Amino acid sequence: MRRSLACAGAVLLLGLSACSGNSTETYCDDLEQAKEDFDAIEGGDLGQFDAALEQMQELGDNAPDEVTEDWDRLNGAIDEIRTGVEDLGIEFEDLGDPEALQDVDQEQLAEFGEKMQAMGSGEVQDSADAIAEHAEDECGVELQEETPAPESE
Repeated sequence: MRRSLACAGAVLLLGLSACSGNSTETYCDDLEQAKEDFDAIEGGDLGQFDAALEQMQELGDNAPDEVTEDWDRLNGAIDEIRTGVEDLGIEFEDLGDPEALQDVDQEQLAEFGEKMQAMGSGEVQDSADAIAEHAEDECGVELQEETPAPESE
């Protein structure tokens, strides 16, 4: 369960990653810099989760018109995640710490896990995909790594 929470959070963040006020060049530069933090989360460093969420909010605030609605949807989901973590009375890095989760109401934790997994699909995932496609096409930044297809024997 704890592992699926961490994975769902990383998928949500990395499945995402991609100006009204800023130039597209600035947005792309910011996106490239933020990708390093997103990669750290995928590597299991949940201590960087909150900082990455802040970066995502900033990216959404400065996104080009083509992906503004997608960023709004994604950042809405992120706000729900933040609220869920606060309601659990833990920090993001605690999601990967079995000891920290022992004192959390297990029913509430299970509901939070289900909510995070649900956010990794549907409209939120569609928005994350659109942001990632835009990032690759317009910025040359690959936010979603291709998963190689299994080799057939």
